[in-house]
Amino acid sequence: MTLKHLILFFIFTASCFWTAAQNLVPNPSFENTVSLPCVGGVAVNQFNSYFQDWNLPTLATSDFFSLNVPNTCSIYCLNSPWNHLPKSGNNMVGAYCSSIYNDSNSREYIQTQLLQTLTPGQHYYAKFHVSLAAKSRFASNNLGMYFSDTLINSFQSDVLNFTPQIIEQKIITDSVNWVKISGTFTASSPSQYIILGCFSNGQNTSLTPTNHNDIVFNEYSYYFFDDILVKETCLTHSPDTTICQNTSATLNVNSNSFIGWAESTNPSTILSTSNNFTVSPQQSTNYLIYSQCDTFDIWVYVQEPFTFNIGNDTTLCPDETLTLSPQYKGNSYLWSNGSTDSTITVNSAGLYSLEITKNGCSSSDNIMVDYYPEQIFSFDQDTAIFCPGDTLNFLYNLNNANYLWSDNSTSNSISITQTQNLSLAVEQNGCTYEDSILIYTPPGPQVNLGTDTSICEDLSIVLNAHHPYSTFLWQDGSTEAELIVNEAGTYWVNVENCFEASDTILIETENCDCVLYLPNTFTPNQNGVNDEISAVASCPLDQFEFIIYNRWGKVVFHSNNIQDFWNGTVKNQLTNTTCFSYSLQYSFADDAFVHTKYGHINMLY
Repeated sequence: MTLKHLILFFIFTASCFWTAAQNLVPNPSFENTVSLPCVGGVAVNQFNSYFQDWNLPTLATSDFFSLNVPNTCSIYCLNSPWNHLPKSGNNMVGAYCSSIYNDSNSREYIQTQLLQTLTPGQHYYAKFHVSLAAKSRFASNNLGMYFSDTLINSFQSDVLNFTPQIIEQKIITDSVNWVKISGTFTASSPSQYIILGCFSNGQNTSLTPTNHNDIVFNEYSYYFFDDILVKETCLTHSPDTTICQNTSATLNVNSNSFIGWAESTNPSTILSTSNNFTVSPQQSTNYLIYSQCDTFDIWVYVQEPFTFNIGNDTTLCPDETLTLSPQYKGNSYLWSNGSTDSTITVNSAGLYSLEITKNGCSSSDNIMVDYYPEQIFSFDQDTAIFCPGDTLNFLYNLNNANYLWSDNSTSNSISITQTQNLSLAVEQNGCTYEDSILIYTPPGPQVNLGTDTSICEDLSIVLNAHHPYSTFLWQDGSTEAELIVNEAGTYWVNVENCFEASDTILIETENCDCVLYLPNTFTPNQNGVNDEISAVASCPLDQFEFIIYNRWGKVVFHSNNIQDFWNGTVKNQLTNTTCFSYSLQYSFADDAFVHTKYGHINMLY
């Protein structure tokens, strides 16, 4: 017998074993019923009163569907919103699987007792079929079968925190066909029960929208279950897997009776006889496992490369933000700024990239974000002086710009003939820039350089003519607001804004080694202290004249002798006036310059 005929013989033999193997699941297609209700969602304690061998392990109420009832019944399979046929026979079960809210872990399950307790160490093959309800808004993953040693009777409706021996980690989106979920495992305990449903909480469940227009199940993914099988086998093998295109997967078998691998499209050609088989299909492929006792298949699903677009390169206006969103549902996201959110908001220039991973495969895209200038024009200052009769002109020549002035004119220039708060908005490249300026007429300047005075030789004095928004012109041609004087002379300044003002001051110099002192207060109360007022000179005088005036300008004291003093009396009577003014002219013997001083004297009692 040739090797090919030998292999075909083993394949035929395996088929016979597979057909003869006992299904340990009672009522695997829900065809055996006690009685059929007309409505779905029967109470937990009534489920097995209608459907033979099956019960509900939690307070959540799974649904039963049948073609063996009038089409007016809610459990009739072809009634809207169900509109679905069982995989085989006339009956099937439906259950909520996962919620769109991470903090919502409500789930529905079904449970049955096996016809035979599992033998620890024995290999088993298990499978069931599911199909997404056509009007379910979401599809999800992690549907599975859990083998339990004890009957589960939970008084809650939340997720059962078990690790199923058979699980499908990819999202099942098919709402037309039935999808097989299968696998092999080695029993680790004498399990007697199986539970079908979703065993992961909201945070560990992946959801994808179905984009159906007519949605009934707004919050949950909803699946139908049918045709369940559990049987002994002589081998265990790796489960169905998903790979990225142009990558590989290693399939494995654990059995002493293993024969070889083949593709389901060419079952008579053995591809490998190794227990570990590395494959790199370019499209989803079903691989067959031949052994002396059984035949199995493993699907290697190939995820084709996916692309997405986070937007075209763009330039934004100052202070504008941009939300980047790929509009593609992935399992994880990684932006160039380290964010793992599905969307980010951009507020600065730069190159932004995103890598999306879905079912272990990754794709990326990037976008360059730039910003237009912060400001393309300004008035350069906040205020401008407008003199009556004048005209202020403003002109801007900006490329591809639109203008809007505060008087609603749209020219690139404007002429101002009156005071106002002028504003301009410039639109360029879709961005709007604004600025304003206060145009006003200032009050006329008031200039006071002070009274004529004298300064010591070799010293200086600062003359200040400052007035806002004005120009200055001194007698020496200086245009600053201040002038430093260090020699005698007559000084003048002209201050101009829209109006003009001027002032003049006489500056004298004196030898400050010789000084004349005159107090400004005395107390004529006859207590012997400060009863009189008089001048005191540090050098001999050549000329002296001291005159005191009352508030009406009448002379109350006059003397040409520095030794004379005034005691506050007029015609030998103490005056009741308290404030006086004086003039003082003098020259020192060594200096022919005549000094003149004016001031005030206070008389206190």
